[in-house]
Amino acid sequence: MAYVSEFDFDLFVSYARIDDEADFPSDTNWVTTFVAYLTTALRKRLGGTEELKVFFDRSEMKSNNELSELKRAAQTSALFLCVCSRSYSARSWTREELAAFSIQPDSSKRIFAIEIMPLDQGDRYPDVLEDRHREPFFTRTDKMGGTIVPIKQSDPRFGHLIHDLAEDIRNQLYAMRAVRDVKALTASLELKRGTINGARKASSRGQVVFLGQATDDLAFQSDQLRRYLEQYGHTLKPETDLRQDTLGFEEDTGLGLEEATLFVQLLGPYAGRSPADMVGSYAKCQYDIATSRGVPTVRWRSPDLDMEAIADPDHKEALTGEGIIVSGFESFKAEVNDRLAKLSSKAEPVHAETEPDGSLPVIFINADLSDLDYARKVRDEFARNGFLASIPLDRGEETDLQSYLRENLIECDGLVMIYGNTSPIWATRNLRHFNKLRSKRQVPPRLVAVLVGPPDGKASDLGVSMPGLRVMGSTEAWQENTIEELIEAFSS
Repeated sequence: MAYVSEFDFDLFVSYARIDDEADFPSDTNWVTTFVAYLTTALRKRLGGTEELKVFFDRSEMKSNNELSELKRAAQTSALFLCVCSRSYSARSWTREELAAFSIQPDSSKRIFAIEIMPLDQGDRYPDVLEDRHREPFFTRTDKMGGTIVPIKQSDPRFGHLIHDLAEDIRNQLYAMRAVRDVKALTASLELKRGTINGARKASSRGQVVFLGQATDDLAFQSDQLRRYLEQYGHTLKPETDLRQDTLGFEEDTGLGLEEATLFVQLLGPYAGRSPADMVGSYAKCQYDIATSRGVPTVRWRSPDLDMEAIADPDHKEALTGEGIIVSGFESFKAEVNDRLAKLSSKAEPVHAETEPDGSLPVIFINADLSDLDYARKVRDEFARNGFLASIPLDRGEETDLQSYLRENLIECDGLVMIYGNTSPIWATRNLRHFNKLRSKRQVPPRLVAVLVGPPDGKASDLGVSMPGLRVMGSTEAWQENTIEELIEAFSS
């Protein structure tokens, strides 16, 4: 029985046989020595267990029967480790081993990779490896330009890299083994509370959480967070692996975010790889989509992260940006659950007080056509809280549209202007237009506010102000609490 008992093997090592051959009589077999050291380091990190089973085949493959056995072993392994090289990329059998493992559900989260000789420029690994972090186990000689060679086992860096890799693999094995215990405990608690199946989720008002795609080094924490939130009755998206090409990834992310009430993202030292036609990393792509749709976001990084070692300026900016939670991971998990509890409490809104004549207070959300999607979200939230809320019409005769706008500006009890994709000139002109109509109003407005949102980089100063004008939000992202603050401001 393996350490992860649902599988025959805990780790399948896939490599090209030529990479294990010694260069000189005095050298050891590189891959064999690497696997031996890695297995020892893994056992130490798993408490010296004898249950650990590593599949490492050293035979010379000569028949299809042998390949079938290797593929069966790959399909029944918990994790897959590729020893990437030019030879690995060129061999059909190594690709078939990888394809056999990839048939398993969620397999992409359980693939590890090291690289002992990078490919020539223009060559590619299979897609699942091309877009994955491959830990470099190579160095360069003293020759001018430096010839690439695998790191010798006598090099102190070799030991450090082995232990780093062993820790990552240990975390993933530990998480997979814990799944069974967590499920058993959860089922037991559900039975005791009499909340089988959907009843438990209904009682806890579970939210829909979109958990951003994490880089390989954060797979353990990502799985931990997913299971933790599921125990509290929340639904986690996405439920399956996302397509990794740019268009497919963006479409899958958008679909997953449609129901999401919170976007959660874990950030580590690496930005992660992405297709050549994608602007930035997968993580940036998902974050940009979430913020553009007004989905509340929360992001985390470890306080132990060495910021001085982050070479990518864009990733470093993301790690230090507004709204990043820097804390221990257990504290972060509790913080996410607290935020979801607050979102659950909003399911029963506190309705605004009616006007003296019994009518509902009227809010007009003025927005350019480019910001109407978010304006609808603001309108719906005000309506849920007892307001008559309206937004500009997006079609009709020009004279009718202008008349409708004028009526709303004169009759509304409060005005909220959306400043997102539109220009500051649009916002300024509409504020001036509203000011000209003040003389037509019977009573002063109880609220005039500008709600600022992305994209970032645009002018935050509109160049105009007036008594009582509130400017709220941030160009970096639509802030989750701004609508609530607007409702409180109207009532104060």
